[in-house]
Order: sequence, then C-alpha cells, then structure tokens
Amino acid sequence: FFLRRITMASSDASEDDARVSKIAESPGDPLAAECIRGTALTPYLASQVARMSIAHPEVLRVTLVHKALQRCGGAFRRNREMHHQSERSEGISRFWSHSWHGSQWQKVLTLMVLYNGLPSMLFGTCAAFIVMSLFSLGLLPGFVRVAGLQILFSTWSLVIGFLVAIATFFFWKPRQEVFFDRICISENPNLKALAIFSLAGMLKKSREMLVLWDPSWSDRLWCLFELASFLKCKNGQEKQKVLIMMPTFVGPCSITAFLTVCAAMLGATTLPIEGFASLVPFIGLLSFGALVGFFALMAFRGYFHSVDILEEKLGSTSFDQVTCHCCECNHLSETGQRLECDREVLKQCVRIWFGSTTAFEESVRSELCGIVVTELRQDVFTRGWALKVGLPILWAFMDLAATNIRIAYYDLAFEFFATGLVVWLGCAPILCDLVVFLTRRYCQAQGCGSWSVFLDFFWKLWLELLVILVVAGLGGIHFLLHILLPLHTWPQTLGRAGAFAGSILILGVLVEVLKRARRCQGFHGQRPAPAFNGSDDIDENPPRSADIVSL
Repeated sequence: FFLRRITMASSDASEDDARVSKIAESPGDPLAAECIRGTALTPYLASQVARMSIAHPEVLRVTLVHKALQRCGGAFRRNREMHHQSERSEGISRFWSHSWHGSQWQKVLTLMVLYNGLPSMLFGTCAAFIVMSLFSLGLLPGFVRVAGLQILFSTWSLVIGFLVAIATFFFWKPRQEVFFDRICISENPNLKALAIFSLAGMLKKSREMLVLWDPSWSDRLWCLFELASFLKCKNGQEKQKVLIMMPTFVGPCSITAFLTVCAAMLGATTLPIEGFASLVPFIGLLSFGALVGFFALMAFRGYFHSVDILEEKLGSTSFDQVTCHCCECNHLSETGQRLECDREVLKQCVRIWFGSTTAFEESVRSELCGIVVTELRQDVFTRGWALKVGLPILWAFMDLAATNIRIAYYDLAFEFFATGLVVWLGCAPILCDLVVFLTRRYCQAQGCGSWSVFLDFFWKLWLELLVILVVAGLGGIHFLLHILLPLHTWPQTLGRAGAFAGSILILGVLVEVLKRARRCQGFHGQRPAPAFNGSDDIDENPPRSADIVSL
C-alpha cells in the first residue's frame, strides 16, 4: 500500500510529491518491478525495511523537545500538520517510542517531569536562597506565629521556591533534539511512506530510545517492531544505557507528590503556635498526610502490579497476539482499497534480522524482559526522584533558619538548616526506598470476594502504619535529643545535629540490608540471553538462537 502511494504520483501533484515519487522508483530492481505489478509486494516491503537504510535524507529529521511540549503538549493532543517544526539531521539523539492508544496528558506530564523537572528544582532552590538572605537581612516582612512573642517568621523560601519552580516547569524550553513521529513524519502521503520505509534506519541512527510505557504499549505491533529494530542495531552495547523505560505514571505521580509535600510544609511552617490549642490544626495536617499516603500506596501497588502484568506479557511475546491498525480495519482503507498486512511485512523483517520470529520472541523473553522489568521496578522511583519531589522540605527548614538568623540565634539557625539537609538528603530517600520496597513486596493482586478485599485493605493500612511509625520514631529521636542536650550552645547544637544524622544513617543501613536480603531471597538463576548478529549487512543465512554466543 505504501509503495503504491509512493509510485502513483497524481497528475496534479506538487513539486515535492513528484520529487519524492521519483526517489522511490527502483527501475533496476526486478523485485521492485514485480512489486509495482502487485505480484510480490509483501517480500519487497520486508526486504526494503530490513535494510535499515534511510530512503532519502529528507525523512531523517529531528525536533526540539520544547516544540513537542509547547502549548501543554499540543502535538500529542491535536492531529494537525507540524512537519515544519522539524529539521533534517545526520543522526538522532533520542528516539521517542510511545503508543497513541495511551493517555496523552500522562505522556505530556511525564516528558515535562523528565526534561523540565531538574531545571525547575534548581531555579526554585536558587530563588529560595535569595529570599532567605533578604529576609535574614530584614529586607522582607514576616508574620507573627507565636502569641505573645514579637518574632517574625518567614515563609518566603517555601513560597517563592514553589512559584519559581512551577513557572520554570511550564515555561522552560529544553533544547535537546529528539525524534517525535507527530512532528518529524510528514502528512504528505509520499514522504510519510518513505519515512515508514526508513523507520528501522532511523532507529539505527538513534543513540538512545525513550519508551513512554503504558499498559497499551506492549500490545501494539509497531511498538514491538521499534523495539526489535533497536535491539538489532544496538547489538554489542549495554542496552541498559541506551534503552530508557519511562512509565507515563511518573508524570502525574511526581507532580502530586511535589504538591503534597509543598502543602504539608506550608501548613507546618505557617500554623499558629498557641499551646495545646494549636494541636488541632496539626492533627488535621497529619490526618491529611495519612489520607494522601494511603492513596499513594494504592497508586504504587497498582503500578507495580501493572509491571508484573507486563512481565507476563513479555514472557509470552508473540507477533500474532499484538494488535495493529490494518488488522483492526480488516485490511481496508477508508476508500475501500486493499491494504497490505503490516503484521506479515514486519514478521518477515524480524525473520531476516533474527532468523525466525521464534528466535526474536525467545530473545525478548530471556534478555529484554529482564532489562525492561528491572528498569520499571528499580530505576523509576529512585533516591534522585525522592530528592526532587522532597525539595520543599529543605525550603521549609531554610525559612526556619532565616527566622533565627534574623533574631541573631545563629546556633539554632545552623541546627535548623543542618536538620533540613539531613531530612532532605537522608530521610526522604530512605522513606521512598522503604515505601517502594514494601509496595513491591506486597503488590500481588488479591482474589475476588469480601475476604480478599478486607485483606487488601488490611495490607495497605499495615504498610501506612509502618511508615507512620518510622516517621514518628524519627521525630521522637529529635525530641529526645533536645531533652538530653537542652542548651543552645554550639557544642550541644553540633551534638544534636550529629546524633540526628547518625540515626538517619542507621535507618538507611537497615532499609538497605532489608532490600538486599529480600533480593538475595528472591534471586533465581536465569538462562543467559542470546546476543544478536550486529553486522550492518543482511546475512543470507542468519544464525539461529542455538548458534549465538551468550552475553
């Protein structure tokens, strides 16, 4: 179908159409001649795609990330011509692979977190330090928090840091060059056909592949083909470094976690302190945090359960089970013209590359399944992610430090700032590790029935209570240190800060030991994965899986 669209330029075609049609003609290729006559279309299509070559330099294009994300990801939500926002290139830094059947707004938020998250945190922290200095010098106003004491408290670092981070998150323009199909593939029928012919060649010229994973991605034929192409052309490289799995769940989860931490810190630094009467709003704040934590545990368990389902799907990968558009529309175009089956074309490509579809499916099960599942389980919600979403904790303690600097309590200011660093750098990542470990450990789906629902609720409640006990324990340690070392002198201040940091370090060691013990307990030896033939030329007798050296 695509070859006919290339070779059948209409009489009123534009100059570009005529030029591209002329490019697509292959008069010296007997198979191409047979294909044009309609006698050997599928083998010709497969052989051309399997060459991993670029049909014409015009189709190898890239775009800037901010052009794909501008207008809140308009390229994902609007089906309009955006080819003019791409440019020709000699190579592709990062190839975006995604399913158009997944949630578009989740993909947009995930990409914004991936590309704009770090700049927004850096600019927000710089702004927080600036206003902290201004408040400490008495150049910014404060508010009275403790009745009877004319001490002005600050909330500038938290508020300004949040506002600057949000503004940077939405208006930052990342300049990385990527391949995004909606922009880099033209809607012109001939150019579009040439681009599809060159898809494997584009992946060969891509340094990295970013997979925006959602449950529909592993069910789509073209997504699986992109994966096969990338595996073929990246043979011999460490695929963990060039294949990046990013679940679309990360975007909304990160934003929700960041906003929740900001709201909790804002309440903790602005609620009035008036004896026992002030306990009521603090209890309300803690109840809000517990409720949000409960729903967060539900979301985490659902995510890790979906990863388990993906592992089962990859363990039974088959080209005959995934879906494609041509089969869904019964191989008929909108005008009633017969369409060649993409599945048959791509299956022949895979046979050329891997020897047989069975060899490719076995490779996916033995090698790729471990890479993908490991990344989705261990490399998504990392300590770096916890530092980003937990940054408002540091901003809140910077406000407390600025408040004490303004009244010349420099030892308390140092203690608050040091405590903020310890909680942000130590406590937040450790709690993230603990929550991820527990939800992974108890993410198995329960059966049906009221008893199973009760057990599921019980496990969620138990996990949340365990996390609350850990947080309460750290707070109790901090309170106990102030009882044992009550004086506001530099030696006792340094002693309190050091002892609290040591307790955080001990907690981190315990969580790491727990993780490693569980990892050793759940380790099973796996059959080594076959390596693929990395030659640029198509081998007429490609090696079978039994003849390939293990990685």
